[in-house]
Order: sequence, then structure tokens, then C-alpha cells
Amino acid sequence: DQVFKKNTTTTWRCRNCGYIHEGTEAPDVCPACAHKRDYFELLGENW
Repeated sequence: DQVFKKNTTTTWRCRNCGYIHEGTEAPDVCPACAHKRDYFELLGENW
């Protein structure tokens, strides 16, 4: 669960539709396409 939660505000992007979310954690479900949290990735961070 640490992958989807950070201590500071972070920019998250849905890999399915490109929806951008800003917050300390990724949403449970994408409000634009209804895909699960697993589809979100951090923007600007290399893995």
C-alpha cells in the first residue's frame, strides 16, 4: 500500500485514460474511467 501513499502532495496519473490527480494518495477508483487504483502511477518519478 506504500506504493499508492506518500507523505507529501503528489501528482498521480491514470495509465488507462490519463486523468491527473493531486493528493497524498492515489484514488481508489479513477473518477474519469472507473479503473482501479492499480492503474495510477506517479508523475516525475523514475522506477
